[in-house]
Amino acid sequence: TGVQTCALPILQDKSKAFQLLQQAAQLGNSVAMFNLGVCYKRGESVPQNKIKVIELYQQAADLDSADT
Repeated sequence: TGVQTCALPILQDKSKAFQLLQQAAQLGNSVAMFNLGVCYKRGESVPQNKIKVIELYQQAADLDSADT
């Protein structure tokens, strides 16, 4: 995924959308991990956190590379 968009605008309730992304990421969904990283990068529904961005992007990349 080369597009950096936080998935939060899909749902009207952004806090619920963020919770769903967190749940999917905890279940090992690399796309959700990437989208959470974008949320932390942009400060959407959470304070900006560069460390969390790097962690989430790395986890997503590790999962994707393990699939190949």
